Amino acid sequence: MKMVWANFLHFYQPPDQSKLMLDKVVNEGYRPLLAVLKSHPREKITVNFSGCLTELLVACGYSDVIRNVKFLAGRDQIEFTASAKYHPFLPLLSHKEVLRQIRLNEETNKKFFGRVYAPRGFYSPEAGFSFELAKLVRKLGYHWTIVDEVSYSGRIALGDYNFSSTPGFYSGGIDLKRIVGTVSSKKKFVDASAKLSINTERAERVDYSKIYKLAGLSNFLVFFRERVISDALASGQIKSADQFLEILGKEYKENRYLLTGTDGEAYGHHQPGLEKVLDEIYSRKIFKTVTISELPKYFKTCEVVSPYPSSWGTTEKEVQDKNYYSRWFHPDNAIHKMQWDFTNFAINIVAKAKERKDKNYKEARKKLDFALYSCHFWWASAHPWWSIEMIERGAYALLGTVNTCQTVTYAEKRKAKRYYHNIIETAFDWLRKEIVWDLSHQHN
Repeated sequence: MKMVWANFLHFYQPPDQSKLMLDKVVNEGYRPLLAVLKSHPREKITVNFSGCLTELLVACGYSDVIRNVKFLAGRDQIEFTASAKYHPFLPLLSHKEVLRQIRLNEETNKKFFGRVYAPRGFYSPEAGFSFELAKLVRKLGYHWTIVDEVSYSGRIALGDYNFSSTPGFYSGGIDLKRIVGTVSSKKKFVDASAKLSINTERAERVDYSKIYKLAGLSNFLVFFRERVISDALASGQIKSADQFLEILGKEYKENRYLLTGTDGEAYGHHQPGLEKVLDEIYSRKIFKTVTISELPKYFKTCEVVSPYPSSWGTTEKEVQDKNYYSRWFHPDNAIHKMQWDFTNFAINIVAKAKERKDKNYKEARKKLDFALYSCHFWWASAHPWWSIEMIERGAYALLGTVNTCQTVTYAEKRKAKRYYHNIIETAFDWLRKEIVWDLSHQHN
């Protein structure tokens, strides 16, 4: 049996996305991609639709997108995953907030997609993984989650792929121009010159002819997204079906699966023409395509594994340094610290509002749900991404949450305002002192 392809697409737009930008995303990405799937009734993908995007599409008049997704799911071409409604970074939130976000997402998607929304797996935004999160997800009845391959051994593998046709392609912490040779799936990683936290008992590379169970949980699977191929798709490096086959090389003929994971917006919006490449791949029947939940039917060998905490952007060095979530909370990032202090302050204020039977509690609670989205932390990382506008929007959402509460005290309002101003002033200070420039170039 040749390579089987399980392609995972994550669809998300911020809940305050502008109508102009949403229109571009829908017309450049969602509608053409769904048209490709409708024209190839045997092809399958697994998707996450963030609940806030589902609501936004309906509210802004794009119900045809919801109808077509629902149609494809009813035709067994689309498998849904569960997730968190407003795209928060779950490993850094309390269990209480995580549960609420998951339940809100479930309610929203069941409302608009109906009975076809029946997820077996779970996608944590940004593929944020921790064992504690996996335990909670398992208790909710889900059977698997998707994580990045870096969490398997702390390494990102090139394998026997051939990237000669994509000179200079950079993928998640490894520069393919500097890679010599390939990585064997049987090779052990040992670095005698450094004291690394990487478990040298594991193979360096995920064996994609196997299925993996999470150690310590009963019958819960982890599926490892393959970094370099996913990033090649997401960055527009793959321009044709023939080039895709050239990159895959001899691995294409092996009895294994390819598990890719990208933003759904990559197809047509981020990368114009990528949806046409997908259409060509489907037309030529290059792969048997399956949903993630179907993989155990084809691959019976199972290994028990204890993945490292990770996201789908975590680098090898970050695993070594145990700095797994640096884009959302870096210990040396003063803005991140203020953002999380402000977030926890707002969570406590809203909890107090409930206790005080605040008349505006429901409105404040809804604003808090929205304000927990991960984007403003990510854009404050300077790793290398930076946007002072997004940093401000996140801080302003938290300020608005606090100020909505009628029972908030004058001192609490002043404290919230100080958090807001300190975050913005520090962000501008980083620009003036070229700290952003320095941090972003350290990453590169």
